[in-house]
Amino acid sequence: MKHTSIYSLSKYRLDEVEKKILSFLEEIEEEEDIRITLTREDIHVILETFYRYYERKKIGYLFAEGMIGHFRDMVLDAIEYSMDFDLAFVLGELQLYELLDSPLAVLPRDTKRMVKQIEMKLKPRR
Repeated sequence: MKHTSIYSLSKYRLDEVEKKILSFLEEIEEEEDIRITLTREDIHVILETFYRYYERKKIGYLFAEGMIGHFRDMVLDAIEYSMDFDLAFVLGELQLYELLDSPLAVLPRDTKRMVKQIEMKLKPRR
């Protein structure tokens, strides 16, 4: 009997975005003079939190393009301002980019709350 597993569309979307961002960050770290201290787990928690929010707002289809764009913009900012690409930097930038460059359904107070949730979840591990 053949074993089949169910792979949800949500998990697929999240995994694909995570792979693209991790690949992009690896390339940038090799090519540019910025220090990337985010772990794979940090990135997963960040993306999963935002994806769940996008799904609740019924805009999950916008998640991939938005998050990949946000991370690319963050890397450019880190390079331009000689910043470490760490948790504090990424969460601050995400809050800014979600405010400036996100669908209307994304509310600033929700973004602020999600960033706080992520900080509470990840900071004790540091």
